[in-house]
Order: sequence, then C-alpha cells, then structure tokens
Amino acid sequence: MSHSHPYVLIAALALLATAGLIALLRPVAGRLGWLDEPGAHKTHDSAVPVTGGIAMFLVFAVALLLVNPAMKHLWTLVAAAAALVVVGALDDRYQLSYRWRFMAQTAAGLVMTLGADTALRDMGYLQWDHSLTETGLWQVPLTVFCVVGVINALNMLDGLDGLAGTVALIAAAALAWFAFTGGRDADGVVLLVLAAVLAGFLSWNWRLPGRRRARVFMGDAGSLSVGFVLAWFVVSLSQLEDGTRAMLPVQALWVLCVPLMDTVRLLVWRAAYGTGPFKPDRQHLHHVLQRRGWSHGQAAATVIALHATGVIAGLVAPGYGVSEFAMFYAFMALFFCYAVALGWEFDRQHGFSGATQPVVS
Repeated sequence: MSHSHPYVLIAALALLATAGLIALLRPVAGRLGWLDEPGAHKTHDSAVPVTGGIAMFLVFAVALLLVNPAMKHLWTLVAAAAALVVVGALDDRYQLSYRWRFMAQTAAGLVMTLGADTALRDMGYLQWDHSLTETGLWQVPLTVFCVVGVINALNMLDGLDGLAGTVALIAAAALAWFAFTGGRDADGVVLLVLAAVLAGFLSWNWRLPGRRRARVFMGDAGSLSVGFVLAWFVVSLSQLEDGTRAMLPVQALWVLCVPLMDTVRLLVWRAAYGTGPFKPDRQHLHHVLQRRGWSHGQAAATVIALHATGVIAGLVAPGYGVSEFAMFYAFMALFFCYAVALGWEFDRQHGFSGATQPVVS
C-alpha cells in the first residue's frame, strides 16, 4: 500500500468527527425522542440516545464524497446506505414492523445488484473436483439473500455494549486489508473510513473505566447501514475484476464468522421450535455466556476474541496452502459444532419449559 499517510490522516479525522458529532447529537436525541428507554427486557437503567448510527453515516458519507475516491458506484453505495439509515432511524423512533426493515434491506440489495452490477457471480472453487462454483441465473437473488443475511446478522448481534461495533470494526479492518493488498485502494479508503467512524462510535459505546454503561447506541440506523456496507464489500472484493480478486469468496465467511454462525443457528432453532424467526429471545452466544454467570465484559470480550480468531484464520489460511474447498468445509464443520453445542441451550430454554426469555438490549 503506497502513500499511506493521507489514508491515516483521513481515518483520524473521520474518527474525531464521528466522536464529536455524537457529542452534539446526544442532547438532540432526547428532544426528538431517539432514545432507548429502560424496561423489563433492557440492561440499562436510564434512557440512552440511539443516534450513533446517524452520526456514523453522516461522517462516512461526507468523508467519502469530499475525498472522492475512484471507487465505482460510490453514489449508489451512499444512496442505498442512506435509505437504510432513514428506515433504521424511523424504526428506532417509532418501532416499525420488521417487514418494513426487511423490504428496505431487500431494496438495498437490489440496488446493489441491478444498479451497481455488484453481485455474486461465483462462489470460488468449492466443488469436490475443485472446479469453479458459478451462480448463473441465481446471482441476483443469491446476492440479495446474502445482503439481507449480513445486515440482520449484525443487527441481531447488537445486544451488549461495544459488541456489534467492535465485531464490525474487525470485519471492516480485515476487508480494508484485503482491498489495499489486492490493489483496490479506492475500496480500501472507503473501508478505512468505515473502520474509523466505528472507532469514533465505540469511544462512546464501550464500557470504559469510570463508565458503567454505553453513552450512545448505534440503533437500527447504524446496524442496518453498517451491515449493508460490509455486505457490499464482501461481495465486490471477492469477485473477479481485471482477472484478479482482492479476497477469496470463502474468506467472506470467516470475516463475518461469529455473526453469521450465531444468526443462522438461531434462525434454524427458532424455526424448529416455531417461535418465529424475528422474535427476540435470550439465545445469542453472549446471552448464553451471561446465563452461565459471565459478566457483561467477559461475555463481550469472549465473543469479540472468538470473532477475531476466526477472521485471522480466514486471512492467513490461504498463505499456508489451505484450499478454498478445505476452508469452506472447515467453516461448515465449525458451524455444525457451534450450532449443536448451543442447540442444547436452546432446547433447555424452550423444549422443556416452553418459556421464551426476554431479550437483552
């Protein structure tokens, strides 16, 4: 990566601008009703502003448009993310039905595939004979499915202070590495800015010494838009451009390992018990750890560490000669073990008592 100093300066300014804008929006949040109020299913004991996502997006969009990188379809990315911010902010304020969020996510995926021609044309060399797995006529619906899945994976992980933001930061940093080392500097700048605004948000969202609770949440405005940007780049960087890829398609699974495994596992078990795919419960990994007596900090740190380990494994494996085929089936084996292990917990909570536990915010 050449000429790195301007990139570092851009990232530093984006971080500071996000932290500063969050400080300005916090008092406004109370007047406009953008607050997460405490209640029976919450862990916080006072109203918390949910304007972190709005601040992150504003800085993200302004930084990209001012820097004006040569990224293809930049305006399409920003416009689709902006639409998700609006829907997410309305949901944060008025508690929209999940159907509205789902429609907005699907529309964003269609804009990405049809408007920006960013789609999963192949899944890499995953066949038993190590031949290329092409998506053919399925590329649009499959890409939209992946976009909706990634967005909801991040949204559903947003249950502990600092958790979703840190997991997203790790993923963004990994994708930025892939972009810069793969010769796609314009994409790398976008992802570096995303990592920077996430770091600025986390300066208010982490439980730091002397701070018992997060001072601001990203809200659905943040989780929907950040999830969409991550989905955009795991697709675009993994597809051929000028005959090369910045990352292997299978590495996308490892970059998003914990959110994907936890979400798919929950959707399967919820369907098995008929509890509804989007009905909140306390079955996420961090909830299970807390039920086992782990503190908030211990649970969050463990999930973050597991995710970081998976990301590093996915990043370095090809360098040690591990094939895409082996990486894919290793991920599937890991997911199976993860799903079965936590499936016992789901069965214990639902199968015998039938009781649905309240979700922790």
